[in-house]
Amino acid sequence: MRVALCCDLLDGELCGMQIALGEFLNCVRQSNYVSKFELIHTKPFSNGAYSAFADVVVKRGRYTGSGHYWSQVAVPRKVRKMQVDLLWWPYQIMPPINCVVPRVISVWDLAPMTFRDANWSRLAVAIKYKWILVRALKSAAHIICHSKAVADEIMRRFDLSASRISVVYPGLGELFRNALENPEPVNKDGYILYVGTCTARKNVNLLIEAYKLLTDQGVKNQLALLVNGPEKCKAEMFRY
Repeated sequence: MRVALCCDLLDGELCGMQIALGEFLNCVRQSNYVSKFELIHTKPFSNGAYSAFADVVVKRGRYTGSGHYWSQVAVPRKVRKMQVDLLWWPYQIMPPINCVVPRVISVWDLAPMTFRDANWSRLAVAIKYKWILVRALKSAAHIICHSKAVADEIMRRFDLSASRISVVYPGLGELFRNALENPEPVNKDGYILYVGTCTARKNVNLLIEAYKLLTDQGVKNQLALLVNGPEKCKAEMFRY
């Protein structure tokens, strides 16, 4: 079986899903399955990290709506000309609704449908999730969820059968594997560090409550919060 894998995540800014996709491709390379994959993305790779893979560039414009055209028209049109058996869309943002080959869609979360965020356009969320994603999931050959909670939410929201969904937990990157293989004793004078946004979906308030439980039990480590997000959100967190 040959798989066309959407990899436009690798062309953009660093994010968690991009790191996970890169780690997956590293494992594919180490397992000698490179010949089974063709990577579809928007521009040639600038380094040799993925030189072993078939590199399929489908350019994306910079005009309004170009992302929708790329995922719904340009990619399916390109796949039609490729000798592949499957299209795998490794994240839930705008998977093709229709394609000539079966599609597998990975879903990390449905946060934009659950939480309101000042950085998310409600119109964009409605188009990407409530219209495109819903239809794509209903016509997908299979769905991969990276937690049981997300799988349960998808079945409940979209009335999908459990037989069409597999829960596949993300693996550990090299950094974390090294930490497990070479554990260091906990530094009692060190920090408990959180890095991320302070938006409601991250539930930093719960982290603060958990930290209080630790201090009540005599833990001396300080909590360090390296946060980003809307000023209103940060102000509310600091007040809390």
